[in-house]
Amino acid sequence: MPNGNADFDLAEMERFFAPLAGAIGRFAESRNLAIQKYYHESPAWDLCFKHPIGGLGTIHLTRTPEGALHLSAGVWKDVYEEFTRYIRRVARQRVEKDEASLTNELTRLLDEILTWPFDAQFTAHPGYEREWSWLTKQQFEASPPHFPEPVRSPRP
Repeated sequence: MPNGNADFDLAEMERFFAPLAGAIGRFAESRNLAIQKYYHESPAWDLCFKHPIGGLGTIHLTRTPEGALHLSAGVWKDVYEEFTRYIRRVARQRVEKDEASLTNELTRLLDEILTWPFDAQFTAHPGYEREWSWLTKQQFEASPPHFPEPVRSPRP
């Protein structure tokens, strides 16, 4: 299993996320986010979306080994001509496992991320020649993933 976790326990992850699934699903549906569960056998659900800068973003809801819930996030933009991925991240933070707290934190985090401009806070990660150069720019830009455009919060 490439990039997988040999110790991944699907039943345990399903038990952990079951009480949160409704809140996560309602939030994802209301904001037009794709849910990706346990990518490469990670103990996380990801909320995936297109970012306004032309890149992609994810909010990670991760089960810690101690059984806590952490939120983190990242946005990346690939610049084909430079063979470089630019990334900006939000560090992991603990969040309470109740629906109101979780929904409030998800709302706050997504709204913040959607305002990010493509600027110096994005770190360059060059060196993707081998992975990307076998495609034309058009093929590269048409290749997956294809995440949805998120719905922004209504402004008060």
